[in-house]
Amino acid sequence: MIFKSKYYLLFLVWILFDSHAFSMDKDQFFVQSNVFFQLHVANGLVKYNQIKNSKDKIHELIIHVEQTDITTYDADEKLAFYINAYNLLVINQIIKKYPVDSPMKLPGFFDQNKHRIAGESLTLNDLENKKIRTYHDPRIHFVLVCAALGCPKLGGFSFVPEKLDMQLTQQTELALK
Repeated sequence: MIFKSKYYLLFLVWILFDSHAFSMDKDQFFVQSNVFFQLHVANGLVKYNQIKNSKDKIHELIIHVEQTDITTYDADEKLAFYINAYNLLVINQIIKKYPVDSPMKLPGFFDQNKHRIAGESLTLNDLENKKIRTYHDPRIHFVLVCAALGCPKLGGFSFVPEKLDMQLTQQTELALK
């Protein structure tokens, strides 16, 4: 019963924020992306088929990633935003071509396909190397989804500024076990 209640609560939160997708603030983005990851990631693996059959939520989150102005965000808010944006963009790109064996079979997946991220046009490699890695935190390697079974498992949650250090450590420890 607890299992069902948890998902029922997540569903209610999802519905509550549904009508605010295009005007969500940063807190709503972190809440909605958290609900998305909790519903669509299990045991570190993304449920791509489930997402493919219900694309509205990821598209709302992607629109927020594209249009958000992060100039007033502090360092932890920016890093959490960028990590979530990266993971959502990878998942979104995979579901566009799903089923696919590997992102490496999709030409330009990481280094040519441009995405709008907080008003900038960036590839996934640009986002990773010019934005995320500038924080010089080696734990970042363990939190970015690469859509391959050989990569570290994705957390079933959104990275949030107030828990960012703990979340980075947690995912690093899981990957190193």
